[in-house]
Amino acid sequence: MFYPQSRFWLLGSIAGFCLALGFSTGWAAPAPKKAGAKQKSKEGKTIASNVAKKKAAKKAAKKAVKGGKKAGKKLAKKKKKKQECPSSVEIFCKLWRVCHKKPGQARCGLLGSFYHTGRGHMRDLQQALVYYKGACHANHSQSCMHAGELILSGVSKVDKPKMALGFLVKACSAKNGVACMFSSDLYRGTKGVKKDMKRAFGLLKQACALKAPGACERMGAFYARGYGVKQNATKGLQLLLRGCQSGASDLCAELGQFYAEGKGEKKDLKKARVFLEKSCLMGHRSSCFPVAVMYRDGKGVKKDPKTAKTLFRKACELGITKACILLDGNAPPPQPRKLQDPFNKTSAKKPKAPSNKASAKKPKAPSNKTSKK
Repeated sequence: MFYPQSRFWLLGSIAGFCLALGFSTGWAAPAPKKAGAKQKSKEGKTIASNVAKKKAAKKAAKKAVKGGKKAGKKLAKKKKKKQECPSSVEIFCKLWRVCHKKPGQARCGLLGSFYHTGRGHMRDLQQALVYYKGACHANHSQSCMHAGELILSGVSKVDKPKMALGFLVKACSAKNGVACMFSSDLYRGTKGVKKDMKRAFGLLKQACALKAPGACERMGAFYARGYGVKQNATKGLQLLLRGCQSGASDLCAELGQFYAEGKGEKKDLKKARVFLEKSCLMGHRSSCFPVAVMYRDGKGVKKDPKTAKTLFRKACELGITKACILLDGNAPPPQPRKLQDPFNKTSAKKPKAPSNKASAKKPKAPSNKTSKK
């Protein structure tokens, strides 16, 4: 007998067998490929190349940093060499580091004084002038005065006496009495500065009020001659005598010249010779030559050729060419002349006498041709 259930079982077993056979022989349908495999491979390659590039960039950056460090060290060494303090003194180096970058400070005036005097460093007047100028712009009065002094002494070839006067007047306005006295001397008659006796006397009076040494005594020359103030010979002579006794050689010379000229007082060559000789022995340049002339010619003193010769030699050593010429004997002795006024440097020239050439010529004798005939 055939049962219907066995039929279904048979069909199922045949179908399973066939399927098993198909899978084993490769008849079954292929498995579907994964989507985007090519794209993933491309992305992997680009990522790898980027990584390689980053690594190369890092290596290059490291090399550049090393090279930059070396170059930076070289520059730093050069800067250190350039900016090394030129002295071993600590105070000098501290000021130098500050003022080397910014010289326009008041404390830089102290550095200028180091260069000026040669303390802590070799003496350098030009460098001192640079720091003095910077400190003067910061309203340091002492630096202004020193800057004016250095310019007048010829340290700077560019700056002129007028610029020196500007520095001195600025220091004087800051109540520096010595600067007032120096600026007064410039107004008395210096090349490049307009002569102004009233201004000179006013500055000297201000210096006297500020108790600058020798300022009050120097006013005696103004009172004695009446320059910038009403003339008062007695007061002027008293002040000049006080200054001469205190050891001011230029005031002794002023006093001697005053007695030699006899302006305001009687002419007294003996007193003139005493004061001029005193100033000459102190080393005043313009006093030795007139005293030597007095000893040579016997004016105010007995003739004494030996002392005259020694005084001429001293005048020659102080730089007076006339004295050197007289010692050599290459020129005749000059004619005796009046001592020059130190305030009026432009000596008054005498007018020349009119030349009467017509009167000098003799009239020609008339020709007597008729008498010959």
